[in-house]
Amino acid sequence: MINLSGQRVLRFILLASFLATSAAGEAKVKDKKSKHRIYMVAHPKTDIETISVATVRNIYLGMKAYWERNTRIIPIIRPNKVRAGNLFFKWVLRMVPSRYRHHWQSLELSGRGIAPESIADPARVGILVSARVGAIAFVLDTELPMIEKYQLVIVPLELIMNQK
Repeated sequence: MINLSGQRVLRFILLASFLATSAAGEAKVKDKKSKHRIYMVAHPKTDIETISVATVRNIYLGMKAYWERNTRIIPIIRPNKVRAGNLFFKWVLRMVPSRYRHHWQSLELSGRGIAPESIADPARVGILVSARVGAIAFVLDTELPMIEKYQLVIVPLELIMNQK
């Protein structure tokens, strides 16, 4: 059995907590480097100035189908294989793509909705959203230059991407 004095135990605990704090600080810096911002893009006739994560989640899960002026919402999803889709599934929908597909299969089979169209290319997202009244999609901050030529409502989605 090891017999440690009180001072040695205290020093060990302080050293261990210092090392743990330093490692956590390093992880935060690395997360900040990879931080992206998600923007919701909507048709120009959609009167939205802000939109909450909860509202976006409800739209993409089929729980909110109409805008305030009774315009049908047409959500456009991005596939998980593109960075925007990957972050959207992780941080907004908080589910894996297979669960999302299963969710929509259940809704479609029961006649309660049609799954959103999936578009990978941000430029094509811009074209479709600008052409369809009620349409909404999402892009990353790095993709905004690819859709700026379309007259869209662009709203930042308030997310802290480095949360656990």
